Amino acid sequence: MTFVVFNRLHLSIAALLLSGCGNANDNGGPTAASNMPSIHLDQRAETLVDGRNAARTSYQQALSDCQAAGLPTRALSDADVARLGTIRYEAWLSSDEEVFRTREWRLLNDGPSTSCQFRLETTGLQEAQSASGLEQVDLATGEHSRSPADSDGLARFAADADEASASPGFRRAGNRKVAGQPCNEWNDENGRFRQCVWSAGAPWGFTPGALNDYRPSRYAIVLEQEPLDGNGIRLTTQRMTVGQPFERSELAVPREPSSQQ
Repeated sequence: MTFVVFNRLHLSIAALLLSGCGNANDNGGPTAASNMPSIHLDQRAETLVDGRNAARTSYQQALSDCQAAGLPTRALSDADVARLGTIRYEAWLSSDEEVFRTREWRLLNDGPSTSCQFRLETTGLQEAQSASGLEQVDLATGEHSRSPADSDGLARFAADADEASASPGFRRAGNRKVAGQPCNEWNDENGRFRQCVWSAGAPWGFTPGALNDYRPSRYAIVLEQEPLDGNGIRLTTQRMTVGQPFERSELAVPREPSSQQ
C-alpha cells in the first residue's frame, strides 16, 4: 500500500540527513539535539482544482447526474461529504517515541461503473517507533508488521542554521504564525505554491527551509501550503502543540472500516 512507502521515509532518509546536514560540533560532527519537547500535530490536505476540492466537485456532479436521470441513488451523508477528498495527518513526536498516522477518504461506487450507490472508503496507516521497535498498522485491515528497534532511530541533530535564509527554488517571503506556531513563509519560484514551514524546531532537527514535500516527517513540519493558482495541494493545520503532555488515549490505533456504508 502506498502509505507504507511514504512513512518509511521518516526513517530511511535519516542516514542521508545526519551525514550531510546539521550544525557542526567542536569535533566537526553534527550537533546532537537535547531537551526535545513533546510535539503534537493535526493537519488536513486536499487537492484543489480551480480552488475547489476536486474529489468533492466530482462527486457532486455525479450525484446531480444520477438524480437528474432518476436512477436509484445512495448519497453520502453530510459528514462523509466533508471528509471526501481529504487526508488527515497526525503526529506525536518526543525524545523517546514517534507516532505518525495518515488517513485518507475516497469515493467508491457499489456495483458497475454507472452505479449511483455511493459510499466513502477509508484507508490509512499508523507507524510508531520507540525503543521497543517499529510497528506499522494498516488502519483499514488491522494488519500489523513489526521491525526491531534501530539504535539510532530516535537520534536527533540540530538543523543547519543556513536553511532559514535560503532554499533552492524558493524565495523567502517573511514570517508568520499558523496555529499559534511561528513559521517561515516561502514562495515557489515557479509560481506553483506558497508554504509556511515551522521555524522553531531547528534545535531538534526540523528544517526551517522550504520543501517540495508538504507531508509531516521527523525532519520537517510544513504548517500551511496553498497553491498560488488554485490548482494543487492545500495543507492546513488544525492544531499543533509544543511542550504539552500527550493524551495517551489519542495514540491508540484506531480501527477504520475499509468502507463506510
